[in-house]
Amino acid sequence: MAFERKVPEGLWDNLSDSVISGERSVKDIADEYGITVSAVQKRIRQRREALGMPLAGPGHNLNSPAATSKALAKLKSENTEQKSTIEDLQRQLTTERRRSESAEASIADLQTTLEHFRGTLRAVM
Repeated sequence: MAFERKVPEGLWDNLSDSVISGERSVKDIADEYGITVSAVQKRIRQRREALGMPLAGPGHNLNSPAATSKALAKLKSENTEQKSTIEDLQRQLTTERRRSESAEASIADLQTTLEHFRGTLRAVM
C-alpha cells in the first residue's frame, strides 16, 4: 500500500510492538507518519500473526496473559537472535579490519622495498 511506504520497512515491527504492548496507539502512529489508521491496523494484524498472537474477533482477548506471555517470549527470542547476529557481524568486522591493517602494512613494506631497489638501480646506472 502506498501509504505504508512512508514508514521504513524495518520500523514496522517496532511500531507494531509498541501498539501491542500498549505504549502507543494506532492513531498516534497514523498521525505521526501521515498514513491511514487501517494501514497501521493491517501491519499490527500481520505482526500479531507473526508472533502467534490471536487476532481481533469474537472470543479473542488480545491482551490475555497467555497471549502476551507468548508474544513476549517470541520477542525475547528474536531479540536474542538479533544480538547474536550483531555480535557475529562485529567479530567479522574486527577480523576484516585486522586483515586490512595487515595488508596495508605489507603494501607499505613493499613500497619501501621498491623505492630502495629503484634507488639502488639509479645508483648503478
